[in-house]
Amino acid sequence: MPELSEQALKKELAEGTLRRLYVFCGAEGYTKDFYTQKLMQTAVTEGFESFNLKKLDGAECELPDVLEAAEQLPLMGGCNCCVVKDFPLSSLRAADAQVLCAYLPRIPDTTVLCFYLRDEAFPPKGAKDEGADQEKKKKQKELFEQFRQRAAIVRFDRMTDGAIAALLTRGAEKRGAKLSPACARQMIELCGRDLYLLLNELEKLCAAVGSGEITAPLLQSVVTKTMEATSFEIVEHLLAGRTDRALQSLRILLDQKTPAQMILGAMIFPFVDMYRLKLAQNAGKGLRDVKKDFSYASSFRLEKAQRSLRQLSLSQVRRCLTILNEADTALKSRGGSDVLVLEETLVKLGAVLC
Repeated sequence: MPELSEQALKKELAEGTLRRLYVFCGAEGYTKDFYTQKLMQTAVTEGFESFNLKKLDGAECELPDVLEAAEQLPLMGGCNCCVVKDFPLSSLRAADAQVLCAYLPRIPDTTVLCFYLRDEAFPPKGAKDEGADQEKKKKQKELFEQFRQRAAIVRFDRMTDGAIAALLTRGAEKRGAKLSPACARQMIELCGRDLYLLLNELEKLCAAVGSGEITAPLLQSVVTKTMEATSFEIVEHLLAGRTDRALQSLRILLDQKTPAQMILGAMIFPFVDMYRLKLAQNAGKGLRDVKKDFSYASSFRLEKAQRSLRQLSLSQVRRCLTILNEADTALKSRGGSDVLVLEETLVKLGAVLC
């Protein structure tokens, strides 16, 4: 059975069409959690969750626990829904893999069994363990082939920035507020791409404006910025010749007890990105080439670096990286004040960039 797309799953659940076996994998935890909840709501008759819904923690249960839960008959109609989270399919003993392989074709018609995995793809990581004995690898291969034939395997990939921005815009509208696509993207820049965190920040913003519009100044004053966002802010202040503002942003991170090494590391990334882009430009290549060659998950960082790069020469970027490397050595030597090292670094960077 080929992988089931997220849209196909959404359609099937809306129609009440259920399969006996699901595997949810992928890197986007929010959508994976959302559809797991939707699957449970569709499968289990409301009011009978305590009888017909079983949630098992794969780190704490054994295979017999899973099979016992799957074999139970539902009470008062509906389905018996069994969700097993983070079950170690890739490390099952050969005997357990054989038992589960034999069971998958015999899942009762009244049961919906879902394996929720943290892995980005299926088969899960570790499934090709070179150290495993031949019998174990053989049984694993047979097990995963049974899953491919019988399970609806749904991979929830990370959402693009555009999709996240659209989700935030719709979320604000549902709460009676207004959020433009541009401000939604700014939220991503300030808060990162974690959907749980973003939706929590959206709740704060909507509570602040009521039925009004969420503006860029409000974002700056209300949302909790990630360390990476504040570090980008420091670099932007330096590029604009605002060393005093950069030092103020640094103080915010220090007041939050952020380790100096983490602050410096976050500051290094933008300059590494700019250096790569500058070299690519000189070689007649572009942003897409850098993203591919260095395996960037998204274009977000590179796009920001490209905007900053317009006013800089390659020699300036190199000099900045040298200053940051010297600061890294100074922090690791632990011979002085970490705060002083960071402050001196910002002043030196400001002198190069102005």
